[in-house]
Amino acid sequence: MSATRTRVCATAVVFVFRGFMGFVRVISVISVIVADLIGIVVDRVHRVMRLLGMLLGLAVALGALAPDFFDERAPALGTGTSVGTVIRGLLQHHTYHQGQIALLKRATMSGPQRRKA
Repeated sequence: MSATRTRVCATAVVFVFRGFMGFVRVISVISVIVADLIGIVVDRVHRVMRLLGMLLGLAVALGALAPDFFDERAPALGTGTSVGTVIRGLLQHHTYHQGQIALLKRATMSGPQRRKA
């Protein structure tokens, strides 16, 4: 075998090896990304399930009350507002502030963290 042919074969082997190693690195990066995405999805599903559990608990508690209870006036407020209106207002108020907190958290995060939130 000539020296030139040996160099060409050696170069081809090195090229193939580098290509293979590059492929391995790409697969490694893809597997890390997929694992992160799965973690994010599982976290989101867990949060949604927790929220649904709390909402179900609230629905059960409110369902146990007599229907006319929601039409009664809340005397502690002194405004003549019904209990049902107060409960709806508290839920809306709480939801609004949860949204504000989420926006503030997201605004204080840097690039990669922001995408996970």
